[in-house]
Amino acid sequence: MPRRAPFAASEVRRHRRSSIGSSAAGVAVRNLAERWGKLPAASPKTTRVYLFYASYSGYQVSQFRIIPGATPPQIELALSNAGKVETYGPKASIVVAPLKGLSINLHAAWLHAKYKEFLNGGGVGVDYSGHQLEYAPKFTSSATVDYERAMSDRIDGFGHVTVSHHSSQYSDSSNAAAFFQKGYTLVDARLRLGTPDGR
Repeated sequence: MPRRAPFAASEVRRHRRSSIGSSAAGVAVRNLAERWGKLPAASPKTTRVYLFYASYSGYQVSQFRIIPGATPPQIELALSNAGKVETYGPKASIVVAPLKGLSINLHAAWLHAKYKEFLNGGGVGVDYSGHQLEYAPKFTSSATVDYERAMSDRIDGFGHVTVSHHSSQYSDSSNAAAFFQKGYTLVDARLRLGTPDGR
């Protein structure tokens, strides 16, 4: 029977349960051109706009920390409780179908995500309050274009392009320069041939 590895009492940590309060409001409008009959064909077919707010108490966060007194220096992954976290922001999307077989989907969101209270976040006396949440870019956006048309009686062609952008973010709650990630843009493109029955 394998023996259990011993550990020091200092390695046992108690964590408070996280609690969350949230609210959201939004509106979605579909098929404006069909309903009103006076809009051009390129008018939005679906429009969605949302506003959200969420606050966390006892938010649990994983952090890499240097083990005090360890020789040689060692790093541990520690789970700790931040006092309070607050997130809010708007997001919107629009779907347009200007031509038969052509669909354009636009999406954008802005996010406020910060530690409202995180005393001793970087150790005793190191306050992380006001720091940006990890992996929480302030701005994200994407544009997707899908186009499908018959190439012949037996073959259909399909094209897809998505361009997405994420603004800068941090990978650690310290918000130190070493954990800063610049904004980036991704492009995904696909072409496909198939039969009208989807094969």
